[in-house]
Formats: sequence, structure tokens, C-alpha cells
Amino acid sequence: VSFDNNNATNSVYYSSDRTATIKIDEANFFMEAFDKVENVATTPATVVDEHLLITVKKVLNDGTETTKVYKNEELTTPFVKTSEGILEATLLFDEDADYTLTIEYKDFSGNSADKYETFFTIDKTNPVISVSYDNNDAINANCYKANRTATFTVVEHNFRASDIVVEPISAIDVQGNTVDISKDYQTLLRNGTWIDNGDTHTINIPFDVDAKYDFKVTYSDLAD
Repeated sequence: VSFDNNNATNSVYYSSDRTATIKIDEANFFMEAFDKVENVATTPATVVDEHLLITVKKVLNDGTETTKVYKNEELTTPFVKTSEGILEATLLFDEDADYTLTIEYKDFSGNSADKYETFFTIDKTNPVISVSYDNNDAINANCYKANRTATFTVVEHNFRASDIVVEPISAIDVQGNTVDISKDYQTLLRNGTWIDNGDTHTINIPFDVDAKYDFKVTYSDLAD
């Protein structure tokens, strides 16, 4: 088994589609037996005469889990014999999900190949980060008489707070002098208490020192 896309980040995360190419170099293999397999999600009973099992377990972002054993005709490209006499097929993975691909093969002499299994995640959806405030009562566009609490929101399925990056925050007084705000906002965002609601993650961070603040927060998900 080989894949056309091997550009993983964090070992198992891919930001674009993957196509698996499955090759069988076996003189005794014939495809008629392949189509005896069934969908184990609806028929869990043991399938008789299983010789080639291509099984995909898929977990969607909403938690929906399916397990499917593929028939030859259901593959993206069904098995064909190449000029080298090798049977070859392809299977496309193009939906955001966690995948476990398992392939088991036993020829008609009872000889079993080593079980193949691999796990990976397709994540093509870009994360969305936003900031809102509890105090929007501004004077002269960007001056506030009271403290402000910022609510940072990240919408991302494969969220990890340690991937938040805060560029150095500028805090100055009205004379333009640097103000010691005594806070490491990157540490607060990375190690603070996030509230998780499905793929939406929020945290509240206070700005309570008199100063003019300038900051930038970025987030890259596990597939970037």
C-alpha cells in the first residue's frame, strides 16, 4: 500500500486529500471472491471465504463513526491487472475525518499476508479565531474608562491550545512610555482554562492595566 500524499504534520494530520494505491502480487488471487464481503456496519456476522478485506473505519468531526468493508466495485478505481501482472486498485480519502485503513489478505492456499493497518486524519478546514469584548463603551474610538475582558474563540475540530501564538504585546501609556503589564498573554492563552463546546473553544482574558494595547494572536491547526 502506498499513498500519493505523504505530507503529514504532527505525524498523522493531512490538509488535503489522500489516495491509497493497493497492489497485490499474487498468482492465485482472483477478484470474484473479493465481492463476497459485506458491510460490517449492518451485517456483523462472519463473512464466509474472506480472502481480501479492505476495511475503513471513519470518525467524522461530529463523532459519527462508520466501519465499511469495501467491495471491488466500491473502490475509487477497481482492481485491474497492470502490464507487470500486478493487480492494482485505488481508494480516495477526501472527507474531514479520522481514518483507520486495514487490509487483510489470504490466498486460496490458506497463506496469509501480514495485516496492514494505518491511521491518519484529513483536516482540510481552516481554523477560525476571533476576539470579542465585554466592554465596548469607547471614548475617542479606542479608549475605555473601565477594564476589558477579551473572549478569544477558536473554531477548530483538532484544537490544541499550545498552538496559539501571541506576538509580543505592546502596552504604552499616554506619553508613549512602555507599561509593565505583568502578564504573559501567550502563557495565559496556552495554559488557561478553555471552555470546549464541540469544535468551538473559548477563553476569557482580562486587560486590567491602564495602557494602550496592541497585540496579534494567530492559530495554526495540527494539519498546518
